Amino acid sequence: MLQLTLLELFTRTIPEGMIFIFAGYVFSNKPLNMKKLALSGALLGLGTYCIRHLPIHFGIHTILNLLMHMALLVWINNIEFFQAISTALISIAILLVCEWVNILVVTEVFHIPADFFLNKDLLRVLASIPSLLLFFFIIYVYYLRKNRKGS
Repeated sequence: MLQLTLLELFTRTIPEGMIFIFAGYVFSNKPLNMKKLALSGALLGLGTYCIRHLPIHFGIHTILNLLMHMALLVWINNIEFFQAISTALISIAILLVCEWVNILVVTEVFHIPADFFLNKDLLRVLASIPSLLLFFFIIYVYYLRKNRKGS
């Protein structure tokens, strides 16, 4: 089980859910609907929190989160099914690269062992903020560039 704390729910999981939904809008070329984005982002964050508390094997939670992400894009945000699949997969790939870069910087540049953060909730949250910010930055820059070209 990969349980999350309430601190991680509000500082990482819900903001990450909102960025994932934002990416769905950006990559599907759909105009932003902030109310739907906020609702589905919060639901994705809460759903992720609940899924992480299930007694399931490592990796299964990722598949369940992906399915929930796609369902929210389709049902709440009215994004076409096949676009929801591709945007969800692209978003996960971008986040994985961001997290990999973050871990690489922490362990190789600052010489902090990755296991240093495992049992310390606040440190784990603080260590994950750069990857979340990088994830948002990449999606937001793509959004700005795409809108500049469209206008």
